[in-house]
Amino acid sequence: MKYLLFIFIFLKINVFAQDIYRKGTIVLKNGETLSGYISYIFDSKSIRFKQNNKAKRYTSSEIKRFEIDGNIYVSKSIIPSNYVPNNFLALAVAQDQGPFYDKVDYITEERQDLFLHALIYGKMKLYELKRRDNFKLYYAENESKIVELPPPLFKVINDSLTNPRAYKLADNFAVKYLRLNVYVDSLKKLMLEDDNFYDKNLNFPMEYSLKSFSEIIYNYNLQYKDSTKYISTKINNKKVLVSISAGVSRPSNKTSLNMYALLPAYGFNNNMLFKVGYQYFDEEFKAISLGLRYLANKGSVRPFVGAALTRNIKYRNFPSIIEYGFFVPVKGINIVFEGNIYPPFRTKTYDFRVFSYNVGIIF
Repeated sequence: MKYLLFIFIFLKINVFAQDIYRKGTIVLKNGETLSGYISYIFDSKSIRFKQNNKAKRYTSSEIKRFEIDGNIYVSKSIIPSNYVPNNFLALAVAQDQGPFYDKVDYITEERQDLFLHALIYGKMKLYELKRRDNFKLYYAENESKIVELPPPLFKVINDSLTNPRAYKLADNFAVKYLRLNVYVDSLKKLMLEDDNFYDKNLNFPMEYSLKSFSEIIYNYNLQYKDSTKYISTKINNKKVLVSISAGVSRPSNKTSLNMYALLPAYGFNNNMLFKVGYQYFDEEFKAISLGLRYLANKGSVRPFVGAALTRNIKYRNFPSIIEYGFFVPVKGINIVFEGNIYPPFRTKTYDFRVFSYNVGIIF
């Protein structure tokens, strides 16, 4: 048993130690564009690029940008801040739910070229830097000036603590503190450099979240023509997607319902997804389906086609189904318009055909 456990652990280590390559492109600092396969795992300073079965390591100082799985990463020269968890406030009874962080001022770092994940493109850009400990930092850029949007900082009011050591021995103690939303000031300062800033009606986010930053920067960019490219709403084929849609089925003219999950086809095709779902056309035709869907993961309108085998719950037969449609990304969700043909062709075995037309969401 011990030997089996050792072998299992050894295999797991070897699997995770291997580079995972995905199809992508890189743009070097000299402007040259290369297409091939990219390995990028938990490292903001370098990637491994494979072309013609030859792998080479590129650093963030050599690459201008790269794209993989529909995600764009750009190399930016920044001074990354250091933050550590504030365990003292984490034990306290506070209005905020955390997480609580303190900035480590005594650690000074030199300016570094790091890969930042581009979330919004426009006059003002939004980037994300993900550290190895899964902590995320956000940066905003306007006219080539980039600033950090630091997390909320909490300053304990000394008068609220008579004996800090005694309080630390108790669970869930109350403490008074000030919450400093430095990220709001950072955004304001960046926007104040815009000559037309005072003509804009913008609400600044009061929450430190990707959603808040996305909304304000997106609305800011709407004030400028040709400056509203929104990246963060793209569909991400790396996670499981869920969809629900409803409409009408013909020729019965009854309500149609379609509920399903889309699972990424890892290592097979970035545009291919496995589909598992339930489809209801009327009392006679309701079925469980299992199939494949091919979709476009770029653009403001993204078409798809698919096919699946089904099991009719009432008659226990196995007619196939063809699906088609498109979806439109809209701020964090995707509006889907889809049609189904069940079965694709009328035969002696399946002397019927049902058409459905649905509208729903994918999230």
